[in-house]
Amino acid sequence: MTSSSDTPDESPATIIQEETWLQGTLLSNFFFGIQVTLCAFSFLAVLNKRATNHSRMRIAVLAYVAVSFAITTAGQGLLLEFIQMGFITHRNYSGGPSAFFNDEYSVPVNIGCTILYVCANWMNESLLVWRCYVVCRSGDRPWPLGVFIPLSLLLAVLGSGSLFISSAFHFTPPVSYTLAYGISSLILNLTATGFIAGRLLAYRRRVVSSLGRAQGQHYVSIAAVVVESAAVYTVFLIVVIVAYAIGSPATNMLQQVIVQVQTITSLLIILRVARGEGWHSATETELASAVVSSWDTQVGPHPDPGHNVIQLNVVSTQREEEVGMSRKEVECRRFLTLGEMRVSVENMQG
Repeated sequence: MTSSSDTPDESPATIIQEETWLQGTLLSNFFFGIQVTLCAFSFLAVLNKRATNHSRMRIAVLAYVAVSFAITTAGQGLLLEFIQMGFITHRNYSGGPSAFFNDEYSVPVNIGCTILYVCANWMNESLLVWRCYVVCRSGDRPWPLGVFIPLSLLLAVLGSGSLFISSAFHFTPPVSYTLAYGISSLILNLTATGFIAGRLLAYRRRVVSSLGRAQGQHYVSIAAVVVESAAVYTVFLIVVIVAYAIGSPATNMLQQVIVQVQTITSLLIILRVARGEGWHSATETELASAVVSSWDTQVGPHPDPGHNVIQLNVVSTQREEEVGMSRKEVECRRFLTLGEMRVSVENMQG
């Protein structure tokens, strides 16, 4: 049976700080379990993927998943050790566990955890920039800024992260360093998320208006846009930065799961790509090829013979213009033309 004498002689604010530290540890273990599961699924999906000409890319993705798993697992172990030091090993530390976590930030265990988590963040940010590069450079209307701007912001994240690590060796990183690192990461994620989501939504509009909703939905559905753009992590990062900026105790909990949440979003992207559902450099071409091969089945001959002559003339003229174009450019061009022809046929049939 409990009594008031069992409670520690600490202020309510200190108790809340300690509660959020412990709750964050439990929450990080929960998300780490999800991450381990996704690591296994992603690794097996890439490993069992049908062999293609992109064997180097396949090996690179397998290495990425393996290294990411190793780094985050080691980081999780060091985090648990640091929390144990505060609550168990140094339980009589002046000010309690919360004071220990703030004052002893530069102990070797926590330094190692910080370095590993920053490296994991760099890996995840690099993956997001790579996805932005793949999505924005594909198709007949590439977005060069979608490649250059995120890459420049990635360099800023690497610089601010290095400054954050170097300061942690001597003292608890000041608010300015922490915010600089967090905000630079947030700007990169907002930018990359915006480019990826904008590109996919623009393509979704073209697909729906030209070919109907049945074509390529696993590439351009709303769920695909959310996963491909890592929008979930971007929203979560905003919450973390706001909580830190206002000095909320929730920061103690959120900062322990931020790497797990980011890694989970990255693994979801890898899993989609491995299953053939993610956007890649040839997606638009593949959709165009599929539409070309199934055009007669989907539309069929028009009841008006004159319209069929017009359709043949369009195709003939198009083929003359395609001389000297690459196969990818030809298929993308046909994709757009067939979409316009389908709309024309549907209007005349209606």
